[in-house]
Amino acid sequence: MKKNKIVINPLEIDNLIDRVMKLSINEIDLLWKKTGWVDLEAEKDGKIALPTWRLKKIKEDKDFARESFINLVTDTPNQELMTATLFLNNLSKLENKDLKINQPQK
Repeated sequence: MKKNKIVINPLEIDNLIDRVMKLSINEIDLLWKKTGWVDLEAEKDGKIALPTWRLKKIKEDKDFARESFINLVTDTPNQELMTATLFLNNLSKLENKDLKINQPQK
């Protein structure tokens, strides 16, 4: 199936990345998991989606965080629009404390 391409304004991506960088490492891990990303190294680190080194780098390095977001949207099996929508919805839930870290992971 051909993936539909979406275009997101770079300023909007920067805004999203600023929001992501305000989350805790565990919240960032949950956000990536809920959006459909699982790195095989994560489990070795006791995480659910990303290894600790990547989580720390996302939290501290805006360029790395931006690239990780772009990879998430373009490399997950879902359509890019669906992945971006999942990401935005889950980010808002985390910010509003509607999605808790201790909830069962699916």
